[in-house]
Amino acid sequence: FYNRKEIKDVLAYLRVLVNPADDVSFLRIINTPARGIGATTVQRLKAHAEEKGCRLFELLVGDADLGYLGRSASKVTVFAELMGPLREVVDLPAPQALETVMSRSGLRAMYREENGLDDAPRANLDELQNAAAQFQAEHPDATLLDWLEHAALISDIDGVSDEAASKVTLMTLHAAKGLEFGVVYIIGLEHGMLPFRRHDESDVDEEEERRLLFVGMTRAKRRLTLSRARYRMLRGVTQRTARSGFLDELPSDEVEWIRTEATQPRGRRNQASGRLPDDIAEWRPGTLVRHPSLGLGQILSLSRGTKRSHAAIQFENGKRESFVIEFADLTRVDFDDIG
Repeated sequence: FYNRKEIKDVLAYLRVLVNPADDVSFLRIINTPARGIGATTVQRLKAHAEEKGCRLFELLVGDADLGYLGRSASKVTVFAELMGPLREVVDLPAPQALETVMSRSGLRAMYREENGLDDAPRANLDELQNAAAQFQAEHPDATLLDWLEHAALISDIDGVSDEAASKVTLMTLHAAKGLEFGVVYIIGLEHGMLPFRRHDESDVDEEEERRLLFVGMTRAKRRLTLSRARYRMLRGVTQRTARSGFLDELPSDEVEWIRTEATQPRGRRNQASGRLPDDIAEWRPGTLVRHPSLGLGQILSLSRGTKRSHAAIQFENGKRESFVIEFADLTRVDFDDIG
């Protein structure tokens, strides 16, 4: 996962911001997304840095004279003007820093345009956001540097070649075709995941998704376990899920159904306890709330149920999200507190 191009790109931005001396990451991002900065310009930058005995990033700090780059100076200046203000993210928790960099750098827009209907790169960036949010929930006082070190450690572990006979193989259903395993676990039997549904599609080829699930199920020689989560984190936001309709098609007399005790999504305050905020009586459409990763937002609609309460919220960054309030880690904000 951490060797995918889109993941390497966004992590390279964060590494340069945390450690301006990281020339390798700097060279990866200077023309990503494309800014018209070619190999010749990069060579001139490297030569100038070597001549001055400094790191590449130092050449762009302040009112640096980039005249030696000729016509490319303006393009490098654009990059410098992006990176300067971005350095403020080093003081943010990992989820907020990640979202800020992906949005301002243009990486999200680039992968949206380049890949068209291929959701994989965008889904991988969403999953990276999930990983950052989970790490922050487990380590509330962690810094961005702490998470980057954690991600680097995971990446190193993934690259280790394990020659032991007993090991877990993680793969997609597509990649499992033609293989067999003694024990198989298939996770994510939820509507929107299996069958999979892209964000911009209203229709889904359920027959193809059903065939894909069948392929996965028949990989098991001795034991097969299918699972679903009642709550799943998507783009850093915990949301309630609906079970996959495929589960209802299984022969009930040949399946052992096990319902585990409910576990609350990890997080803080109400998210950890699964209860409503103490001041919920003051919540209504128009109320301002704050989310730990999405920031300030305004409630558009609010519904209270006997078991769960839901809210639709419009955030300052333009995102509109729906939450189960008991698990959303939202806090009410007074208008007077906004400064």
